[in-house]
Amino acid sequence: MPLLTDSLKNHPYPFVVCTSQERCMTYKIWIKHSIFVKMPFTFAHTGYILPVKKKWSSHLSTTGLVFGSLAPDYDILFRFSENRFHLFQYDLFSILFYIYPLALLSVFFFHLTCQSVLSVNLPPVIQKKVSSFLSINIIPEFKSHFIKISFSIILAVFLHLLLDIMCHILDAWSVKTLVLAITGSIQTANIFYGLAIYALPVLFSLYGFYLLWKYLTCENPIISDFHMTLKQLSFWFLVILLSVGISILKFYIFQLQEDGYLADQLIISLTSSFMLSFYLICFYSYIANRIRKTQ
Repeated sequence: MPLLTDSLKNHPYPFVVCTSQERCMTYKIWIKHSIFVKMPFTFAHTGYILPVKKKWSSHLSTTGLVFGSLAPDYDILFRFSENRFHLFQYDLFSILFYIYPLALLSVFFFHLTCQSVLSVNLPPVIQKKVSSFLSINIIPEFKSHFIKISFSIILAVFLHLLLDIMCHILDAWSVKTLVLAITGSIQTANIFYGLAIYALPVLFSLYGFYLLWKYLTCENPIISDFHMTLKQLSFWFLVILLSVGISILKFYIFQLQEDGYLADQLIISLTSSFMLSFYLICFYSYIANRIRKTQ
């Protein structure tokens, strides 16, 4: 099978103009470049595990569900280059030997270094809802409920993948070529192509954030419920400031090698930088507190 020429790779509609052999290869390349964006926003996944936890609260672990819902995206969030494509294969081997250990590591890191910091830097209305989650003594908890936590992680991973699969229902490439064939308009085909890629992920993401709002706030919250002290605001300002700095570093140094998909690269950079900044600041606070206690 011949390699695609640079002009063919850069052609906006290679499927329409290439030969049969080139068409097959181009289709594979196009799918690889389009399928990665068809998933809900990473943090929105945590919203979908909250109804599950509420229904089977005694059988599931909140911490296992939370980090199990985030871990499947770690391979794109914590890479500095070419992070638009997943490294995980999402087969049973990858889930058990890559994603599960990473989620478990996140559980321990969060509860040992981050939960005390987060618990004092949340608005009062959210603090009340997550107080039990942010007061877990993870080592004895894990010893007593190893199976419960592990099962919750695996369940959340499969729920994450199910949501991603549901966002793949629309074949953006087929929609694009069909609209182009019917209308003959490149502009119209591009619009429908964009809608086919982003419509379901955006809708699933919005609903995920709605679930987070519903389960993490009171029934009729008012502005005063979200009042934060200057110290709390300073913490989140520092997290955001560091996030922007890391994003600039990643985006302009490492990701300019990737052409196109500016919005996707920006979202991935900001998301991963926010998580990294939060973990770094929490870890710094944890070490500083340990040093003060030993003095």
